Amino acid sequence: MSLFHLNLRGLVVLSRWLLRVFLLIVFTVVTTFILSRIGARGNALEIKGVGSGSDRSPSGDLIVGAYNIAHGRGGVVGASNRRADGKAGLMVHLKAIGEEILAQGLDIVVLNEIDFSSSWSWRVNQAEVIAKAAGLPFVLEQRNYDASLLIYRWEFGNAVLSRYPISEAALIEYPAFKKVEPFFFGKKAACVCKVATPDFDLRVVAVHLEVRDQANRQLSQEILRELEAARPEQRFLIMGDFNSQVVFEGSERLTSAGGLGRTFPSAAPDRRIDWIFSGPNLELGEEQVFGGRLSDHLGLRARVLGAANR
Repeated sequence: MSLFHLNLRGLVVLSRWLLRVFLLIVFTVVTTFILSRIGARGNALEIKGVGSGSDRSPSGDLIVGAYNIAHGRGGVVGASNRRADGKAGLMVHLKAIGEEILAQGLDIVVLNEIDFSSSWSWRVNQAEVIAKAAGLPFVLEQRNYDASLLIYRWEFGNAVLSRYPISEAALIEYPAFKKVEPFFFGKKAACVCKVATPDFDLRVVAVHLEVRDQANRQLSQEILRELEAARPEQRFLIMGDFNSQVVFEGSERLTSAGGLGRTFPSAAPDRRIDWIFSGPNLELGEEQVFGGRLSDHLGLRARVLGAANR
């Protein structure tokens, strides 16, 4: 057999080996992706305890808030979710967010754009870090996006942090912006849970609406409005980033706390897209903004003034 034929045979063997390696890699990538998406629905909601806190608000009142923390990347709009100062810098930043929530005296807060195990944030569970720093021991994690490709992972969504026990969590489905997106990565959704405050049970709805389409946001708002209207005997708060300056227009049941604070972008706020709404069985005090440049959004804070059935 000639040297040419030997070399050709070697190339054929090498090509077959490389093809097998390539197919194995593709199979592994596809398998990890499919398994992550199959399990995503079952992992969408998780209630956990992350430490200890006081049984009653230090202020004696119920203080609530909403804050889009922008994955912990900071106050620059459009900055990378993977911070240049690494995991250590991220941990310092998350603790600063928690300490700000603590300083505001929040008893219940809805957080948007929060990572639970994303590769760009070193798989840090941001809800747990912030909750411990804020002294809020009860956490509801809501995963809107949950997918893996080999060792790279996306896992983020909304969270509710509370001084008081959380139970009865459920998803609230929005219409998808693109029909194919829910299969590949997930989509925005809301969640509702019961918080057992010392004086009454409260239903808290965590909201983050689609940024890319106003029609989608309006349909999602109608779903939220119908949720509250279907249970008029319950006390509701609907809080979060609505990505809209016009929300629940003309509603006779859902009312804002009445604050005029602009929330975005945090460096020079020129619009209000984050909101706290209550149903008719709750009365809220005027809102205040907080947060400085810890995020590209400012947080909202409101005091619950009354909770009598009407």
